[in-house]
Amino acid sequence: MQLASVLSEYAQDSLLTLGGFQYAGSIQFTSLSLFGLDLGSTSVSGMLANRYVKYNASEDIHSGFQITFDDPMEEIIAFYRNMAFRSSVQVGLDNPSWTNLTQRVSFTGTEAHDIYVTDFGYMAAAVILSILSVCAVAPTFWGWWEFGRDVGLSPFEIAKAFDAPVLQGIGSNMDEEQLLKHAPVGVFRYGEVEDGEEEQSGNTTRREVQLRLDFIEHVKTIRKGEKY
Repeated sequence: MQLASVLSEYAQDSLLTLGGFQYAGSIQFTSLSLFGLDLGSTSVSGMLANRYVKYNASEDIHSGFQITFDDPMEEIIAFYRNMAFRSSVQVGLDNPSWTNLTQRVSFTGTEAHDIYVTDFGYMAAAVILSILSVCAVAPTFWGWWEFGRDVGLSPFEIAKAFDAPVLQGIGSNMDEEQLLKHAPVGVFRYGEVEDGEEEQSGNTTRREVQLRLDFIEHVKTIRKGEKY
């Protein structure tokens, strides 16, 4: 950063801003190569020339060596990019008012907004279907007060009402919470269950199959069209 500070002061005191970069480049890259008829009379001076010089064996048996140079342009460009960045930071530090300048730029922009419009025809149809679905389900609850206790549509309550074997031994007048508390520990599923007793008809023997709630390891998937 020390060289960047020198460049900053040099650029402010001179009329040309690029003068400081020319000065830094001359210090960093000034090199000289003098070629003679033999290797002893060849002179290479300067850091850049010495870093990129190459001594290759020559096909000429009298000269012995051939001198070439690699291209240093990539290093030179990288150096000036680095110095430009460091110098701009240093100038900003030395002159805070320069970095607080405001610039006004006019532009024309567009912005999209989603606008939802109600289609009253579809809305009326949806309302009517909702009311019809409530009316279709409501009759199934008619007379609930005649049970004499709170009831729900819990699968365990329905299974207990149909006397599922897995829930036998549990009181019949329990609500959903009590049923879950006293039910056997395990995972339940509704599906196809084979009875333990075999039924023999003629020369064939088969087990009776029913649909009911039972432990998942005893239940098979219901088959479409099968009669139980």
